[in-house]
Amino acid sequence: MGGPVGAKGKFGYFYVNYQGTRQRSGDSLGTYVSNAIVPVLPTARDQATLLNTFFCGAACNGATATAIDPVALALLQAPGTQFGPGIGGGWLIPSVAGTPGYTLNPSTGQYVINTGTVTLSVPGRYTDNQFTANWDRDFNQGKDRLSERLFWSDSETYEPFGADNLQVQTGYPAVASNLNFPLDIPLRGRFGSIAETHSFSNSLINEFRFGVNVISDALQNVPVPGTSPTALGIDNGSGAPNMYRFQFASGLQIGPFPNQLQSALSDSFVYLDTVSWTKGHHAFRFGGEIDRTSIRRNLPVLDNGLLFFVPGGVTGLDYWQNFLLGSETFGEGGGGAGNHDYQIPAFAAFAQDDWRIRPDLTLNLGLRMEWVGAAYDNLCHLGNTIPQNANLTGDAFVYPSCVSKFGISGLRGTLNSAALNNEYARVPEPRIGFAYDVGGKHDTVIRAGYGIYSVREDIGAVDNLSFSAPIYPVLVTGNVQALPLADSKLDAPTKRSIGVSRIILVT
Repeated sequence: MGGPVGAKGKFGYFYVNYQGTRQRSGDSLGTYVSNAIVPVLPTARDQATLLNTFFCGAACNGATATAIDPVALALLQAPGTQFGPGIGGGWLIPSVAGTPGYTLNPSTGQYVINTGTVTLSVPGRYTDNQFTANWDRDFNQGKDRLSERLFWSDSETYEPFGADNLQVQTGYPAVASNLNFPLDIPLRGRFGSIAETHSFSNSLINEFRFGVNVISDALQNVPVPGTSPTALGIDNGSGAPNMYRFQFASGLQIGPFPNQLQSALSDSFVYLDTVSWTKGHHAFRFGGEIDRTSIRRNLPVLDNGLLFFVPGGVTGLDYWQNFLLGSETFGEGGGGAGNHDYQIPAFAAFAQDDWRIRPDLTLNLGLRMEWVGAAYDNLCHLGNTIPQNANLTGDAFVYPSCVSKFGISGLRGTLNSAALNNEYARVPEPRIGFAYDVGGKHDTVIRAGYGIYSVREDIGAVDNLSFSAPIYPVLVTGNVQALPLADSKLDAPTKRSIGVSRIILVT
């Protein structure tokens, strides 16, 4: 809907628009499971039956055991309906057709666990509401014009099998062969701009534009009943509300998204000014831009833990037997200050001349200069490494000077606020082109152009600087002895750890 504001457009002209989208789909990643490899489980899932099935001596690769790890037992006995009523036997880890146990592989002489596949689709939901509002008004006998633009958007995506592994963090969708927990992704966008155009003369015009962009998003795990650490008997040491994520040598994964409380709120303020001046055969344009972006981000990577089960390890058994014994081959976990207040400055200036050197030939000559600022964290939750220092001083970690405010003994900052060698990148961007009217008849035109354009690196590159000890170390552990999952805190001193530093919470 649009029209004049006031009689004969005395107060300008407006335009408004609403668009609503409601989508139900079961054919996109995150809405279906395809060929997930699951061990064939017995109908009864009590401890005695599981021991008889998977620790039966010679027919089970010689494996024997007297007890199933309590967390593994609780997980196998957890009911689940996320696959739909009656699918998978009503279990969180579904039942598949086949004979439970092992089958001898004659070519290797080894017993191989019997597996089946899970293939199903559960429709996901996408809801989006968008609103647009524009307003324009002329002033000063048409020498000035104000233009306003507003775009408002709220959307939400629900994926029944979308809470996948760390690939989601790097932009990849959920893997269809995993038994992922549901994921809910709300996204809010607010974009507005106002521009003032002033005509000094027929040959000289100035346009000033101010814009604001605000975007908020989150990756929210949808709670699955019966899988909380308390319900399963897990002591994860971090207070994360969700269970570990389990990954098996067969390629199967099950569980919540490892960054399960990730969220971000970003706002960007952009100021632009452009002067257009026509002089003889030249059409000049000069201008500049100031861009200030803030991103308030929470990135608790692996705070609920990721455990891997492969053949061998300290038990020498296969991956499923290691799981039933609670003997993870290795694990990953993180903890510390995962919140950030990134500030990202940028500036630019440009000049361009469209030179009509002949009636049939116009040259486009221009240069844009970008001063792209590195992100820095107002909370000072960043660090970096200089690998050579490990041999020289024994300490490869380096920090921005602001870490002194934490008052932690031995934590000293020597870098700039971005924790990098330079805080700005200067990027020259030439623009060269031409337009040629073949034969001067205005029916065939040849155009060509060349330019260099810069694009800022994704903020994920800066996030890597936040995984620094002692601010937010990510811990990788290797299992030295079989430890029950119920006691397997990822920072347990009874495990060998690789590159481990003390976790210090900085608030």
